[in-house]
Amino acid sequence: MKVAFILLALLLTGCQAVSLQVENVPEAIEISTFISDKQVYSSQEDITFTVAVASPEESEVKAVVKGIKPYSRNYIEVEETHILHKGDNQLSFSSKTPYCTSGCGGVNPGEHDITLEVFKEGDLITNKTITIELTR
Repeated sequence: MKVAFILLALLLTGCQAVSLQVENVPEAIEISTFISDKQVYSSQEDITFTVAVASPEESEVKAVVKGIKPYSRNYIEVEETHILHKGDNQLSFSSKTPYCTSGCGGVNPGEHDITLEVFKEGDLITNKTITIELTR
């Protein structure tokens, strides 16, 4: 709206050539992509998560990737502090899948949620959840 008003004002005042460059910057921190390197994993396998996040300004955030929670604790939990730059940012997290059994103390095979949470100054700003599959 502001851009249209400025352009209209410039046109009405007789300016003939107007060059305006607008950055594609979000109003708040946004997660555009949260993916794992594969969809299906076996026990004790390396797993890498890739995140694309956009920020309206440079800011320090805490990013937490956690999940596979069959009991009351997360079997994957990675917490890192990052400095986000204005615009698009790419983050990467690595972990290992838990030991997968058919029960009896391990994690059951099947689908499990993994959640990314982004905190700024201790407040949860945004989150996104994906699902992966564990096999024995």
